[in-house]
Amino acid sequence: MIEIFLLRHAETIWDSSLISGRTENLSLSDEGIVHSLSIGRILREQGFLVDKIYCSSSLRTKQSLLGLKESGLWKDTPIIYSDSLQEVSQGEWEGKERRCVMTERVIAEMRIKGVCFMPPGGEAQKDAAERIYNYIAENILNSNLQKVMVVGHANLFRCLMYRILGFHEIMINKIGFDNLSLTKLRFGEDGFWRLDYLNRIVS
Repeated sequence: MIEIFLLRHAETIWDSSLISGRTENLSLSDEGIVHSLSIGRILREQGFLVDKIYCSSSLRTKQSLLGLKESGLWKDTPIIYSDSLQEVSQGEWEGKERRCVMTERVIAEMRIKGVCFMPPGGEAQKDAAERIYNYIAENILNSNLQKVMVVGHANLFRCLMYRILGFHEIMINKIGFDNLSLTKLRFGEDGFWRLDYLNRIVS
């Protein structure tokens, strides 16, 4: 049995009226930095240890993980940074105002195509789901690890949940992943996935 914990990055300085997507150099807000340190202390006090950490190569996930580690958590835990754990790309839409991009025509097309919809120069959710699933299968499921942490992004985690749990695609954007929330998955020797909890706030 392998336990996989998904941890979304802390709060960033991003303006929510704009479309973010990958935006690799987006940094944490002051509140996000403080929050990551606080969560790190709580997890350290709870004795929360993992065998290995896999982290998106984006700046905001690296900063979130650094905040956790600065609290004394996971000092000697191996960390792998990977582009394969980057957020779902919104292509040419990134940095543009949401209200200008999300026209009635675009929204209608998104509803028709569902997870196969691809922003100009971006990535479809279905493709992102395969990307993160294949990475986890190759690097985690085929290892001797028992307990791992994946530090990443809300939209990419939604795609992963869609891929492994097999729910209807209409649900993919209705799953919440709050900043620095934890989600726990288990993969058993029987080849089945189990969801223990979703979007848990650390306290």
